[in-house]
Amino acid sequence: MDPMSKTQTGELAHPVSRSHRRNWISALLLGLALAAVYAANGRNLGSYDTEPTKMLLLTLARGEGVYLDRFRPVLRDTNRVLPVFARPWRGHILSRYPTAPAILVQPCVIPQVVFLDWRQPGWDREPRLASSICQQIARRSMAVLMSLAAVILYGFLISLGLRRVALPATLAAALGSNLWTVGSQAMWQHGPAASSLIVAIALLRPTPVPRWRLILAGLATAFLFSCRLIDGLFAAVIVLWLARSQPKGLFWFLPAPLLGAIFLLNYNLGYFGEFAGGQAELEQLHRGIHHLPGPWSGKLVEGALGTLVSPSRGLFIYTPWVALALVATPLVASRLASHRLIVWLLLALIPYFLLLSKYAVWWGGHCFGPRYWTDVIPLFAILLAFELDWAVDRSRILTVLFAITIALGIAVQLIGAYCFPSSWNLKPVNVDFRHERLWDWRDSELSRCLVETWRQYKK
Repeated sequence: MDPMSKTQTGELAHPVSRSHRRNWISALLLGLALAAVYAANGRNLGSYDTEPTKMLLLTLARGEGVYLDRFRPVLRDTNRVLPVFARPWRGHILSRYPTAPAILVQPCVIPQVVFLDWRQPGWDREPRLASSICQQIARRSMAVLMSLAAVILYGFLISLGLRRVALPATLAAALGSNLWTVGSQAMWQHGPAASSLIVAIALLRPTPVPRWRLILAGLATAFLFSCRLIDGLFAAVIVLWLARSQPKGLFWFLPAPLLGAIFLLNYNLGYFGEFAGGQAELEQLHRGIHHLPGPWSGKLVEGALGTLVSPSRGLFIYTPWVALALVATPLVASRLASHRLIVWLLLALIPYFLLLSKYAVWWGGHCFGPRYWTDVIPLFAILLAFELDWAVDRSRILTVLFAITIALGIAVQLIGAYCFPSSWNLKPVNVDFRHERLWDWRDSELSRCLVETWRQYKK
C-alpha cells in the first residue's frame, strides 16, 4: 500500500477511535452520576404493592423459588390473615404480582446477598430484619438497573446521529419523569419493563440485525411482557416489525419470547388458574379497595383526562416535556419515517393510552405521579431527542420551551424523591374511596408534599 494511503487511513481511524472512547467515558460517567442521584435521597418510596417483589429478591437468591414462606411471620397479621398481595398455595405463600422483575435484577441482588453473608452472617434469619434489608437491596438494584437503562438510551440516541442532544434527552427521561421516583426507587414492575423496552429497541438497530443481537432482543422482549402484561402490546409490535423488515431473523428472535410466554402461561395457570395469573385476582378486589364495579368499568373520557392532566396523577403535570414533545411531533415526522420500528412503537402509544384511560384505576392507587406511563418513557425520550435536534437549528423559542419543561419535570421529580410520601393519599379521606380528590388543584399530591416538608423543616 502507498505510504500516503496508510497515513490517510490512520488519520481517519484515529478520530473514530477517539470518538468511541469518548462515548464510553461519557456513558460511564453518566451511569455513575445517575446511580448516585437515585441512591442519594435515602427514602423508601415503595408501597404496599412493592412488598412481595422485594421479598422475592431474597427467596430467588436463596434458591427457594417463588415461595414467600420465610416471611410468613411478617405477612400474617394477628388474625393470621394474609395481605391481598399474597395468597396461600398448598402450604406455601405466593405473591400475586409478576415474578419477572425480581428475576431480571438477580444479577444485582446476588452479589449483595453474598456480601451480606460475609459481612453479617445470619442477617436473614429474623424475617422482619430481612424484610427491611430487602428494601435496601431493592433500592440499590433498581438504581443500578435504571442507570444502565439510561446509559443504553444515551448510546442509542448517539447511534441515531443525535449526539448533541443525547444527554439532555436522556436526563429528561432519567430525572424528569417517573423513571426516577418510581422506576429507580422500589420493586415496581415499571422500571424493569421500561429497561426491557429500551434494551430491545437498541439491540434491533441497525438492520440487518446480527444473530446475537436478535437473541438478546428476544430475551428483552420476553421480559417486557412478563414484567407487565399490558406491555405485550409493544412486544407484539416489535415482532410484527421484525417479521416485515427481517423475517429470517425471527428464527433467532422468537425462541426467548415463546419460551417466556409458555413459562408465564404455565406459571399463571398452574398457580392461579387464570391466564393473567395473580393480576386477575387483584383486579377482582376493585370493588372493596377502590369502590369500583370492576377493572374496566371506568369512563373513557374521564380516564383520558385524568391520566394526562389530573393535578395529582397527570402525565403532563408531572412530565411536562412529554406534552410539548407530542405537540411538536409533526416537525420531525419526515425524519422519523426512516426509523420504522420507532414509528410503529410510537403509534402503539395510542391504543396504550386508550387502555389506560378505560382502566378504572387509572391513577394507580397510592403512588407518586402517573406511574402507569413509566414503562413507555423511553419512547417519549427518543421523540424528544429528534425534536431537540430540530429545534437547536431552527427554533430558539422551541429550544427554550423544551429546556423549561425539562427543568420543570426534574423539579417535580425532585419533590417526589425528597418529599414523598405525604399524607395526601389518605387524608382527609383515602383517595381510592374519594376519586374526586384527584381533581383538587388546591390540595394536590405535589402541594401537600411541599407544605408538609416545609413544616418539618421549620421544626
